[in-house]
Amino acid sequence: MFESWFSWWDVRQDGQIANNRSRTGEVSARVSTVDDKLERLMLVNAALWELIRDSTSLSDDDLKRKIQEIDLRDGKLDGKMSSSPSSCKDCGRTIGRRHHKCIYCGAPAGGSPIR
Repeated sequence: MFESWFSWWDVRQDGQIANNRSRTGEVSARVSTVDDKLERLMLVNAALWELIRDSTSLSDDDLKRKIQEIDLRDGKLDGKMSSSPSSCKDCGRTIGRRHHKCIYCGAPAGGSPIR
């Protein structure tokens, strides 16, 4: 009796191990994709800044000041751009940070188009 239970347990454990290995592979692939996208965004941002800097009178110090100004909009100098949920101007319900319109009445969310 115990042998069959241990055998069943071993089979179950082997299945869970295989499942976890599969998940690990999926997560690694997603992380790799995010890393690739981040590298691309960094490249595009650097190119855009150099184009702007070279065609205007703006300097690296101007960029640093603007980054700090934007960073402080949420009250914290933490190197992150975060915003709190807002209220819908039409129905008054809360609009989540990632939504561009109210999920209840469809009214557009105010504020920055970059979320």
